[in-house]
Amino acid sequence: MSPHEFARLLSERILILDGAMGTMIQRHGLTETDYRSDRFASWPRQLQGNNDLLCLTAPGVIGEIAREYVCLWPDPWGLPIRLPR
Repeated sequence: MSPHEFARLLSERILILDGAMGTMIQRHGLTETDYRSDRFASWPRQLQGNNDLLCLTAPGVIGEIAREYVCLWPDPWGLPIRLPR
């Protein structure tokens, strides 16, 4: 899906992507070091499992998963949800 198509869909409806994100992340077998990267190398607590951090510490993994969703489904955003304006 092109950025233009994505923007068009976003202007027409609410886009929801609900998938097994945690399962997809687990498939990558990430370690504590992957969750930390250089950015959080000295953080005093365990970070593995804090999937939200991966947008900062492993954006390539998150991007790859997002691309998989878009490639696997012709219209992954197409839930029939309409809200009153």
